[in-house]
Amino acid sequence: DENTNELSITAYDALYKAAQHTYSELSIPAAAMTPYDVAILCRQVLGLSGCTHNGGNGWDTSYESGPNYEGTETLREVLDDIAEATQSIYYIAKNDVLYFKKLNKDGAALLSIDKSKYISLDSKTNRRLAKIVHATELGDNVSASLAVTGTTQYVRDNAFWNLRDDIDTLVENALAAIGGLTINQFNCEWRGNYLLEPGDKINLVTKDY
Repeated sequence: DENTNELSITAYDALYKAAQHTYSELSIPAAAMTPYDVAILCRQVLGLSGCTHNGGNGWDTSYESGPNYEGTETLREVLDDIAEATQSIYYIAKNDVLYFKKLNKDGAALLSIDKSKYISLDSKTNRRLAKIVHATELGDNVSASLAVTGTTQYVRDNAFWNLRDDIDTLVENALAAIGGLTINQFNCEWRGNYLLEPGDKINLVTKDY
């Protein structure tokens, strides 16, 4: 704005089209599938140039008849389920590539943000993930937990976990992948770094840490 010298930026969800398509539009093959196979079919319908992930748990799990979908579910719901079943987040990266990034509880942070870099900060209480529960309407829940105090993550109606004979293994593998992960919700105004992407690990330095 030339009069106020203010800059406004409006960002749009690049995956908004995923809510306009359904699972029934995917060309499901008459063969066993993995979550990655389903993700590739989704990116084809969405007109994206590629689909990739950086490893992690659950990507090679095989589904003889595909995941437990009726066909009316949106591709947004399908992608949400894939991310939940593989303990990852997803977004459109460079060159219109659908990218899944595994949640990382280990390893060094890419960036530390301290008072010299941020303008304002509103930080909430840390929550450590200590238990994962696969919950069903019948009440035959399956869970895995760490021997620490923390929060519980409930997984409900995920088509990649429903009706599986190996659900115990899937839940235990999920906990091994992200158990102990600490999440802190915060609002922070800072100068930014255009090299950061969704899911990158950072250190946020507050008065307590």
